Amino acid sequence: MTIIIDGTTGVPVSPVTGTLAVGNGGTGGTTSTGTGAVVLATSPALTTPQLGTPQSGVLTSCTGLPMATGLSDIAAQTVVQIPNADATNFGSASKGWNLYGKTLFLGAYKFQGGVFQIYNQAGTLKSAFSSEGAGNALGNFWGQISGATNSVTVIPTGTDSSTAMAGGGKIGSAATNSYIFNTNAQVPANTPPPMVAVGYNDTGTAIIAIINLGSRNVNGVTQFRWELNCYVASSGAAFALTTANIGSGKFINFQIQGYLV
Repeated sequence: MTIIIDGTTGVPVSPVTGTLAVGNGGTGGTTSTGTGAVVLATSPALTTPQLGTPQSGVLTSCTGLPMATGLSDIAAQTVVQIPNADATNFGSASKGWNLYGKTLFLGAYKFQGGVFQIYNQAGTLKSAFSSEGAGNALGNFWGQISGATNSVTVIPTGTDSSTAMAGGGKIGSAATNSYIFNTNAQVPANTPPPMVAVGYNDTGTAIIAIINLGSRNVNGVTQFRWELNCYVASSGAAFALTTANIGSGKFINFQIQGYLV
């Protein structure tokens, strides 16, 4: 910057060129914008500033974000995938359910359900599975049970450790009030229990049912499987799944919904 001073009077005799520094953080001769006090580097308080598009920033202490507009980009997302803790159980993009119009997956677990029936046909206990929808397709839930079918099938009742499952499972020998589903190995820490309700029961005894995970040796394979357990409603005593309790021509329908892997 150049300033020419009159040698006699000591005042400038020509225009000042360059930028004149201004105290308190000012910008000299450059263009300014806005009104009010000068903003410094540390802890300034800005009133209704237009920030434009910042290069970076941290919003952890911000408040007042409008949900209707501030999260508008979420509507453009198609899939939110939440894998479970078991790295081998990641799901595929073809399975899931609808959440706010979008698809949410929980690893390989499939949420669905249907009806499971135990029936005494001429002195032999048989089972059948059916979906809640129309048609013969069993859907994701029953599709996770090996051998599950909507065809009436004799239920195996032999010794657990040496008897193969058929038609989707077997009645337990150690606990005769239990029907063991022929599932893959379940992960107890990651698997919420399915919900079950007794939909129809003409045995003459009111019963309740629960589903829990049991680690049991079935036909030489010990692993966690879902088991349907039945109890007398009035006493809580075990209700054995036998022809003595389920008379000829009688049946029980269980309505089940939940997750299977």
